[in-house]
Amino acid sequence: EAKTGRELLVLKGQARAESRVQFSPDGRQLLAISSDGTAHVLDVTTAGQLPTQFFAYGGFSWAVLSPDARWLVTAISAPNETAMRAWDVASGRAIKTLDAFWGYARFSSDSRWLVGNGDLEQDIIRDTANWQSVPLPQRPISVSPDGTLAALGPGLSNRIRIWDVAAQAVATGLPITPTNPVFSPDNAY
Repeated sequence: EAKTGRELLVLKGQARAESRVQFSPDGRQLLAISSDGTAHVLDVTTAGQLPTQFFAYGGFSWAVLSPDARWLVTAISAPNETAMRAWDVASGRAIKTLDAFWGYARFSSDSRWLVGNGDLEQDIIRDTANWQSVPLPQRPISVSPDGTLAALGPGLSNRIRIWDVAAQAVATGLPITPTNPVFSPDNAY
C-alpha cells in the first residue's frame, strides 16, 4: 500500500526472479516478466496466478498488458528471433505475430488500439479487433498517455496536428513546432 508502506500481498511460486512488473490500470492484474524468458499475468485480488504463461526465446525486450487484461503484446529481441506477438491472456496462446518491431507500445484506455513507436507510419497503430495497421498521414512524434491521441508533424505545414486514433482523423492543428511535444497525463494539453 503506497500510502502506508504496509505489505498487502506476497506472490510466491515463480520459478525465477521477476525482472519487471506492471499493474493493469485497474490494479487487479500484475504482469510479471521473469528472467527465465516467461511472462505471467497474476490476479492480485485473489492472490492467484491466472492459468496463463508466455514463453519467449531469449526473453522479452518489453511487454504490455491491455487495460482490460484481455491482450498481452510482447517484443522479443534475441539472436535467433526478433518479433512482436499479440497473446490472448485467457487462453495463453499467441494469436498474431505482428510484422513490425517497436521500442515500446501502449494500449488505449478502452483496449481497442495499440499504439507504438515504429519506424513507418503504417506500423504505429493497430486495431485490436483484427490487429491490422491503421495508416497515418505522417509519423507521430508523441502519443497521449491513454493512446487515444497522437501528435503528428510538423511536416511541410510547419504545424503540429493532433490525430484522433478512434476517428482516424485530424482533430485539430496547432501553429507551433515543438521538437519534443509531450501530452499531459489527462490528455487535456
